[in-house]
Amino acid sequence: HIGYSTLACPDWTLEESFERGSSYGYDGLEMGMIDGEFVTVRAISANLSRLKSLSDTSGCRMMAIGSMVQLARDESEERVAAVAEARAFLELGGELGIDFVRVFAGWLSSNPSSDWRLDVVTDGLEQLIDIAVSTDVKLALETHDVFSHSTNVRRVLDRLQSPYVVALWDFLHPCKVDDTPHDVCTRLDGRIGYVHVKDACRNGDAEGWTPVSLGHGDVPVKEAVQLLHQGRFDGYYVVEAEKFNHPDLAEPEITLPLEIATLKEYLMC
Repeated sequence: HIGYSTLACPDWTLEESFERGSSYGYDGLEMGMIDGEFVTVRAISANLSRLKSLSDTSGCRMMAIGSMVQLARDESEERVAAVAEARAFLELGGELGIDFVRVFAGWLSSNPSSDWRLDVVTDGLEQLIDIAVSTDVKLALETHDVFSHSTNVRRVLDRLQSPYVVALWDFLHPCKVDDTPHDVCTRLDGRIGYVHVKDACRNGDAEGWTPVSLGHGDVPVKEAVQLLHQGRFDGYYVVEAEKFNHPDLAEPEITLPLEIATLKEYLMC
């Protein structure tokens, strides 16, 4: 299965997102934006029937909500609010019949210990497992932020031991901490719900990486895809071209057909 994130097309309507995605050959969609803004509980609720209809009829089903929920927040009130937001997304996901709600560990203004981060993220996810089971929607913890290294994600999954909490492997962020595709695949074997496919070039700015088309950067995308394919991964490969965050990227009408063509080449090798 090949999907894409709506971060690629901030100016498209919902109808365009589903219908154009289908016409380019994508069969899945991660809803990261609605009406040019990061996805919110309110936006999903307001468009629930529209989303369900498009997902059911367009040929490009909504498979995930790419929420911006961050579980490891500095203040306890923020952590309670994050769990409540994730719970609301799971309930909406159940109504939509999607597979996943993406969550982050998050960034922290303070610098607590690694064990504290693990405890907080584990606790937040543990509070959500019952609703995940009842809605049949999995929580996908992304390799991102303070959890860019897959070791951290693996430790949380080991603590919870629930099929309703899985890993979302973003190909870029482990590279930033020298976590290789082979190591990620080995560490998260059988626990990856879906993956974010993207490429970028190393550079000297604050972020350290500039997004580029697949095959033109320094992220070992082809290696990662082939390792997953050889391991009989049957989840979604989701193209994440972050046009919203990087306006200089090509328009989605150019990017999305090119990315799926390259990804299909990698899967055929």
